[in-house]
Amino acid sequence: MASRKAIDGWRETPPASSPPSTSRRHEIMGVITKVGCNVQKFKIGDKGFENYCPRMILAYNSIDTNGAKTYGGDSDTAGKHLGVVGLGSFGHIAVKFVFCASKALGMKVTVISSSQHNKKAVESLIADSFLLSSNSDQMKAAVGTMDDIINRVSAKHSLVPLLQLLKTHGKMIMVGLPEKPLVLRMFPLILGSTCMTTVAANRLVV
Repeated sequence: MASRKAIDGWRETPPASSPPSTSRRHEIMGVITKVGCNVQKFKIGDKGFENYCPRMILAYNSIDTNGAKTYGGDSDTAGKHLGVVGLGSFGHIAVKFVFCASKALGMKVTVISSSQHNKKAVESLIADSFLLSSNSDQMKAAVGTMDDIINRVSAKHSLVPLLQLLKTHGKMIMVGLPEKPLVLRMFPLILGSTCMTTVAANRLVV
């Protein structure tokens, strides 16, 4: 969807018509919250698509009933902070992809690495910031600052310091495959109401 946003896809309109924080996602699935006295086919709690509504409010670049502008189906990522643990091939791809998405959706990207040598590589990827996980002062300052973390490290490493970087209800997405089991303490997960998930299964693990 980012490519369609970049060229203002389906019609020729001035650039100002689609601000940078707008997502082109549409046909959003919604939940009915109110029904009229003569409505028979639908009830509160039913789900439906926006294009079924006779007085439709467009999902992006429109004005909602409360007077606020709509920013698209994926616009809840605006202003969010994503951490990427480890570089390597997938790490480079993740940072490049998320940085491109951040231009349209207002995300911040921080690369987390245990090696200071990766800082120069991060600068070439134009990530927003670099966090040295082996530096206790930097890690302490970053506690509770990230919404999500993509963890692609396949070597044995400590999960707890990374989980502490997450905000309440934050997620760590595991894409690395360590050969040796990782130690996971439940307390940091419960305390912050955080969770771990995987890409392959796309299901909540904890």
